[in-house]
This record gives sequence, structure tokens and C-alpha cells, in this order.
Amino acid sequence: MAEQKRAQSERLEALATLAAGFACLALASGAAEVLAAGVLCGLGHGFVFPILSALAVTRARVSERGVAIAILTALPDAGALVGAPALGWIIEARGFAAMFAAAAALTVAGALVFAAWDRRAAPHARRDRGRAG
Repeated sequence: MAEQKRAQSERLEALATLAAGFACLALASGAAEVLAAGVLCGLGHGFVFPILSALAVTRARVSERGVAIAILTALPDAGALVGAPALGWIIEARGFAAMFAAAAALTVAGALVFAAWDRRAAPHARRDRGRAG
């Protein structure tokens, strides 16, 4: 239980770091701010992806792990397919700062939705983890 709380905290911290990087880009006025944003975004993403990969493996039933990893690795492509035009529209309408602010807000919203879902899904995942199908 304590390990699960720590993992949940690490996921939220990584997502918060990523959101902070986007917010930094929204407010950046020089090279130092862009560099700081790059470090924050890199750290956030660098931790989020392996944490979510581990979550997909440990939460999925043994018979469904391949599907879980396939979905996880397909999500960035789906996000690019939908997100690129949407964020491009924001850039065109409001500029780059607004787009990075929107990315930060979406990251925070996603983290909150994930935290709420995870709180409900975790007990079922522990119970079902060893089931073959």
C-alpha cells in the first residue's frame, strides 16, 4: 500500500513537472526561461512514460498485458493526430503563449482525471492482477 501511494505521488509529480514546463514556455521571454522549460518538460516526460508503462504492465491481467502496452504506445500517435491540429489552431488564433498555456492546462486536467480514475481502479487491479483471463 505504501509503495502504491509513493508510485501515485511520483506520477502526479512527473505530470506536474511537465505542466510546469509548458507553463514556463507560455511565460518565457528569453533563452533562460526556454531552457528551464525544456529541462522541466524533459524531466516530466522522462518520468511519466516509464511510470505509465510500468502501470500498464502491473495493472493489466496477464492475458491483457500485450494489449495494454499496445494501447499505451499508440496513445502518443493518437495525441499527435488530434493535438497537432488543435494546438495549431490555438497558435493561429491566439499565439504560442496561449498554446503552451493550453497544453499546461490539459496536462493538469489529465492528471486530475487520471488520479480520480486511478483511485477507483487500483483496488480492482490488485484483485485481478494474477488472473489469467
